[in-house]
Amino acid sequence: MKNFALTYLVLAVAILFSFGESIEAGKGIDVKLESNKLSSYQVGQEVVLTFSSEGDADLALFYSNSYGSSLLSSTKNGNTVSFKFPKFVSDKIGTIVWKLINQDKIIEQGQIQMKPSKQVVGIETYLGPIFMQAGQSEYGHLVSIPTDSMDNPVETNTEVLVNQQFYSSNVSSSVFTSHLMSFEIIPTKTQSGRISINAISEQISSKELTTEVNATNPEDYEIKAKTNHPYADGNQLATLSTSVIKDKYGNVVVDGTFVKFLIVNKNNSQLFANGTTINGVATAKINHPNEADTWKVSSYIHGMAKSSEIQVQFLAAIKEYEVSFSDSNKNIKIGPIKSYMNQLIPDGLNVQLRVIKGGEIIYKTAQPTSDGIVNFVLKSSLINKGSYEIEVELAGITKSYKNIDL
Repeated sequence: MKNFALTYLVLAVAILFSFGESIEAGKGIDVKLESNKLSSYQVGQEVVLTFSSEGDADLALFYSNSYGSSLLSSTKNGNTVSFKFPKFVSDKIGTIVWKLINQDKIIEQGQIQMKPSKQVVGIETYLGPIFMQAGQSEYGHLVSIPTDSMDNPVETNTEVLVNQQFYSSNVSSSVFTSHLMSFEIIPTKTQSGRISINAISEQISSKELTTEVNATNPEDYEIKAKTNHPYADGNQLATLSTSVIKDKYGNVVVDGTFVKFLIVNKNNSQLFANGTTINGVATAKINHPNEADTWKVSSYIHGMAKSSEIQVQFLAAIKEYEVSFSDSNKNIKIGPIKSYMNQLIPDGLNVQLRVIKGGEIIYKTAQPTSDGIVNFVLKSSLINKGSYEIEVELAGITKSYKNIDL
């Protein structure tokens, strides 16, 4: 029953607060605020409300602030009743609304303003963004909140000194707190680098904060290609690289900027290679072609910058090869295949074989070279007996043998 009565009391008081109703004291109860009539206190001060009471009254004090609401029990001494606010309430700035109640009746009500302290013992700082683009249009923002010993923001118009360091430049400015905090704009620079910032209030300093100024959008750039030799052997790697990519202020773009290389060969087929910048330079590697070719190479950073076009020429590494037939022409040997220094070609060169009848390919296959040689075996189960045209293709060189009986 006691729990039910208490629940009923709290609900009744909440309803009274919600609708702002004023209910007079019951008969035989005369209560008035006797002491501590201050309407404002500084945080940290003890807050006690004392009332004189005549008659039989079961009093409680309901209070509400930005941290919540609760009931306080009384301390009686003769005809006086006192209510002491807990420290966690009186230590926080803001407005405390209180109502004195007797069962479900509001006897008296008022407000107490808890004012901020003047003494700074700490300072909270927030800086963002942590990256800015070089130029003149972007800004960082520094928010500083000097606080007292109870972690409240201190009074309005408290001075905050903001220090900025960028390379050899040091700049200081003063801002003042308003609406619990101070605010300072940090303009970007045209030179990339790191801006170091701290805030000081009444000799209390924040930790060092930093924001990075990165290069803005890249400008157009140059590319080049490097090869160990000019031959189309399908084995060596060609290295494509950019010049140092910079923005319009001369800042090197950030590491990891994505660069795409586009290659168009003599057949108008497109090849792609990708790279990311390190110290402003992007590189990509791609295999040499298997046959003589001329590449048109260009590059771009999507939506921002591009390179001029260059040409890379590859000479034929294989100019001739031998084809021999055995075992009723069903065993076809290609090679030994030699390259530009008369050396055997590296293993893995793709060789294609096509069997043609009446202008139509009826069978085709491909094999990689091993020790400069490829052997094809045509099985009777795959090809009917008859006369055919045999084509062999490797490194862009096609040889055709007509009227081959199989």
